[in-house]
Amino acid sequence: MQQYTEQIGRIKQKLATARRIDEDLKVSGADSHQYQISPPLQPKEIERFEQKQGISLPDCYKAFLCQMGNGGKSYRKSAAGPYYGIYPLGAELKELREFTANSFASPCVLAPTMTDEEWSELALREDEDEDDVEVGHGDTLDLDVADTLYNGILPLGSQGCDNAHGLILNGPYRGRVVYLDITMCQKPHICYEENFLDWYERWLDEIESGILLQSRVAGFGILMGGDDEQLFDAFDFSEDRRSQIICLLSMQRLLTASRESSDRLLALSSDTDPELRHCALSALTKLDYHKAVEPLRTHLLGTDTDMFIAAQAVYYLAPDHIVDWQFQLLERFDQIQSGVTFDIFGTLLKEAGVDFTDKIVPYCEHPDDEIRAHAISYLARCGNKKRFVDIFVQALGDSSSRVLFHAINAIVYLRDPRLLRPVYELVLATDADDEYMMISLENHVQKIGFQDVQQFLSLYEIHGDAAVDKAGEKPPSWFRRLFG
Repeated sequence: MQQYTEQIGRIKQKLATARRIDEDLKVSGADSHQYQISPPLQPKEIERFEQKQGISLPDCYKAFLCQMGNGGKSYRKSAAGPYYGIYPLGAELKELREFTANSFASPCVLAPTMTDEEWSELALREDEDEDDVEVGHGDTLDLDVADTLYNGILPLGSQGCDNAHGLILNGPYRGRVVYLDITMCQKPHICYEENFLDWYERWLDEIESGILLQSRVAGFGILMGGDDEQLFDAFDFSEDRRSQIICLLSMQRLLTASRESSDRLLALSSDTDPELRHCALSALTKLDYHKAVEPLRTHLLGTDTDMFIAAQAVYYLAPDHIVDWQFQLLERFDQIQSGVTFDIFGTLLKEAGVDFTDKIVPYCEHPDDEIRAHAISYLARCGNKKRFVDIFVQALGDSSSRVLFHAINAIVYLRDPRLLRPVYELVLATDADDEYMMISLENHVQKIGFQDVQQFLSLYEIHGDAAVDKAGEKPPSWFRRLFG
């Protein structure tokens, strides 16, 4: 552990600096751990734990426990650290056993090169007798151990919900930190740092630099660390396109970049590879907005995907300039071909204070049900939505459950006789097991004066058609009370 003494000294100083910089506890999880660490352990205490579990902890982690501290005041008495901190040694050992047969001494079979498809095949397989599968670059994993995929990992801390970070205890990635979904629904992510202390020190560096103090920043450790020059060095030495994309995505977390780096991003913003071009444009929008203006304009004139990337970059990475783009967004609104582009354009125009209702209405009949659903949702949030009752009536008869869900939520509080029959027909057509739709229907009929869906059905079946369709006849009292 002697080789880590100098690094531990740096970490102690940086932890004090982080505590001072983040005095308002804005960094994720800081309000829980408050940058506090309890006293260190004695080496003999660690040895006893190792003997009991039949393992040898990585030296980098033992150095932290012996020289920095063990536990603190955060969730489960965790010490200061990323997310909700670092568990005290021996805490939450069964965290990974709830869903998997974890064994700390067994080999860790995870690898950074594992693809989403490979993970799904392993974690969700149905056939116990399948052959071995390839994992990453030529490695194979026996499917007999697929139900113990979290073997060889020590729980390190909580990230909230079903997410946690762990320490790899053996194999080629021993000492590295891995992010885990305890339910095994998401593929594990092995962090880029070579060991636990590098990962921990990077967290402190990103607090000191201000990266983790930003309101909109990717979770710590998901992307690569380093400044723009280091990330471009990694980009240049990358052996595959996916690694280059990770480098560009990582630049979006930065606060500054050199002129040379922004010029390179500008050049890449016109690359023939769409994904590289989009990632470079987003990074440039964050790091040198004025250089990004022209390629942003070009992308807004491009494909639907180009339009989405440009709009998304402005919204997330240059929010102070949203108003600058309102006219271009309105000009291109009619060219939208996907729900995600419709949504981001609508969000930007709403942020800019623009009334674009006339642009939305035609999309209520668009062939894409996701776009129709977004259009109905936006109309529901417009002022005086009673103007759109005829559109809502049509939407209540839509073949898409997504559109129906937004339509029934759009008409809450709307007391208009034109809505009675389509709501009645929707209630009859809705499966009683469709919990979300039934809750929405119940909410609507209660908001317009009925006790519940059953009362609405019974009264409408007696009076509904006569009240709505037979003009001149005196409507029943319940109808007059509701609609005046």
